[in-house]
Amino acid sequence: TSTVIKMDKLPKPSVDCKNPKLMFTLVRLAFEQRRKTLANALSSTFAKELTEPIIEELGYPKDVRGERLSIADFAFIADKLSN
Repeated sequence: TSTVIKMDKLPKPSVDCKNPKLMFTLVRLAFEQRRKTLANALSSTFAKELTEPIIEELGYPKDVRGERLSIADFAFIADKLSN
């Protein structure tokens, strides 16, 4: 038996980020150890005292994992950490 799968390419998300390199670093850190909470995953590079308030400002609990965030959320965190 055969199966045909059709895939449609989604449009590239338009996210304004002041520091794209930092945003992709955050994404990499968030998904390197998926069982960790986002704050713990980022704590190898950034202090929890910096990241936890930003995560809560987005409306997420402190124990949220990286897979729950959108690209725009990662851009927001990167912009906040850049300041």
